[in-house]
Amino acid sequence: MKTAAPQTSRWRLLGDATRSGEMSEVAIEQSPFSVGRNATHRLVLPFPGVSSTHAALRLNGSEELWVEDLASTNGTWVNGLRIERPTRLAHGDVVQFGEVAFSVEWRDPSGNSRDGDTHELSHDHSAYLRAAKRIDELIDQRRLRTLFQPIVRIDGGVAIGFESLVRSEYEQTPERPRDLFELAAVRHREADLSAISRELAIERIAPLVHQRAVAGQRRPDLYSNVHPKEAVDERFPRSIEALRSSHPEIPLVLEFDNLLQVDSADRRLLFEELRGLGVGIALSELGSGISRLGEMSVTPPDVLKIGGPLIALLSPGNARMLRLCETLVEMAHELGSLALAQEVETPEQYALCRDIGFDLAQGFAVSRPLELEQIAGGLDVPDS
Repeated sequence: MKTAAPQTSRWRLLGDATRSGEMSEVAIEQSPFSVGRNATHRLVLPFPGVSSTHAALRLNGSEELWVEDLASTNGTWVNGLRIERPTRLAHGDVVQFGEVAFSVEWRDPSGNSRDGDTHELSHDHSAYLRAAKRIDELIDQRRLRTLFQPIVRIDGGVAIGFESLVRSEYEQTPERPRDLFELAAVRHREADLSAISRELAIERIAPLVHQRAVAGQRRPDLYSNVHPKEAVDERFPRSIEALRSSHPEIPLVLEFDNLLQVDSADRRLLFEELRGLGVGIALSELGSGISRLGEMSVTPPDVLKIGGPLIALLSPGNARMLRLCETLVEMAHELGSLALAQEVETPEQYALCRDIGFDLAQGFAVSRPLELEQIAGGLDVPDS
């Protein structure tokens, strides 16, 4: 890689570098661009979770920016994953040094952001800063909508529960959960956003669940996502205990996406504690990496959610993918887990998943996420 930076840097980090609540912009003006707690670094982050010499950013011309962790204690993370080798950054990524997170931005000489932005929110600098500042208000004032996506028994298409999905009520903030959590990362509030989203979902669906309980009917399961930062937060088990105490009538299933940073023994203890509270466990995003197989073998979930490319590539002519999915479903059943096909987008995919032996399904082929009012007229959930 080149060691000389261009005279005018096109790469920026946007975030709260001082953790004072004020957003700032850091231009990557030279290469290497060192990061650490020590005052000699180009980007000084004087916080306990940042190592004295933590990481280095390197430019390769004006088009490429790379980040390398320098044996830091708490790691360098890109989009929620801890990096083990030099990693190329892209416009819109979130890079995190210990607990201090920044959004990565690239601009051309005219000040325009790179095309192909992965965010719904344009990376106009002032717009991004305004949106990031509003994350605190959005979380603290609970200005979030909740949608409910049906989960059905694949053999009959009858709903057995719903996955809660969070949306922002503010026009100035992105709507997609992924983008909301990336903004929350800049404010170090991913765990708060995850917890508040669950609390609101439970509060909003509780009256409907209560109606079915009073009528002696089966109550729908509520699937709730757990952000990786919340899963390692020491407050997490107690918050779930409080929710179970206030709403014991709601069958709660917690969905974990990425627990690779949690030691296997700690993960097993966490799952045992949650199950002791009457909470179901689901592991998701198996299709995004073979590492999920290791998670499942150590602590088998109640529900294994299989999606991503594994479902997207299903077709009658793709015998290898069909067999791979069959094997995963068989493995889930051997471990005592239900197999749920997620991101099922077409009737053909739904039929293939049913023939393979999946137990449950969700996705646009089943239903788009619904407003509370759309399911208030009657929850289509079987009594047994």
